[in-house]
Amino acid sequence: MVIYSCLKVQLYLSEVLDWHKILKEEGNWTEKTYSPTRKKLITTLENNSGYNTDILLKRLPQDALFEERAILYGKINQHLRALSLYVHKVLLLCNIVF
Repeated sequence: MVIYSCLKVQLYLSEVLDWHKILKEEGNWTEKTYSPTRKKLITTLENNSGYNTDILLKRLPQDALFEERAILYGKINQHLRALSLYVHKVLLLCNIVF
């Protein structure tokens, strides 16, 4: 089961990274953008363990996918880092609204 969830996470992440790259190149990326695969990735990250968080963190872009990064930081007990990412996301959303 652990191997299956690892493969699932890697597959979802690869698809989300490809999708992010396309949207970013088109100028259409925002943190509020969720594809069905991104939703699956987030759910899988939240509900499973056994995947290598360090490898996943290295694959994530520094300027996007903050929710995914925060979940991974939480999994490795770096809760302050996770919280700061959620605060950053809220501030980004507030700037969009105001």
